Amino acid sequence: MINPFSTMTHFHIYSDYYLVILYSFRNLCADQTTKDSCH
Repeated sequence: MINPFSTMTHFHIYSDYYLVILYSFRNLCADQTTKDSCH
């Protein structure tokens, strides 16, 4: 049986990890001179 708390904790960790990567890519995108290549 899966522990709901454990599942939520893992989901929260992966969610934060995804947001950090997404934020990093957005910053890299903002540093680019050609912003039309960034969606």
